[in-house]
Amino acid sequence: MRAEAAERARRERAVTVRACLAVLATSEDRRTDELHHLTRDGAGPAARGEALRRLAAPREEAAERYEELAALEPGTAGAHHDAAAQAHDRADVSIGWGAGFRRCP
Repeated sequence: MRAEAAERARRERAVTVRACLAVLATSEDRRTDELHHLTRDGAGPAARGEALRRLAAPREEAAERYEELAALEPGTAGAHHDAAAQAHDRADVSIGWGAGFRRCP
C-alpha cells in the first residue's frame, strides 16, 4: 500500500510540475513579446535590459522544474536534464544581455 501511495504521489507531482512548466512557457512568451515590442518601439537600453532580466526569471524556474521532473521520471531523466541545461543557458543569455553584454559580430 505504501509503495502504491508513493507511486501515485510521484505521478501526481509530475503532472503538477508539467502544468507549472506550461504556465512558465506562457509567461516566457509574454515576456518575449514585451521585449520585442520594446525593441520595435525604440525603447532605451535600460528598459530593454530590465525586460531581459524579467525574461530570465521564468527560464530559471523552468530549469528547476525540469530538474525536479528528472527525479520524478527517471526513465526520461536525460531529456529533462537536457531541457534544464537549455533553460539555464537561455536564462544566462537573458541576464548577460540585460546587464549590457554585447556579442562580438
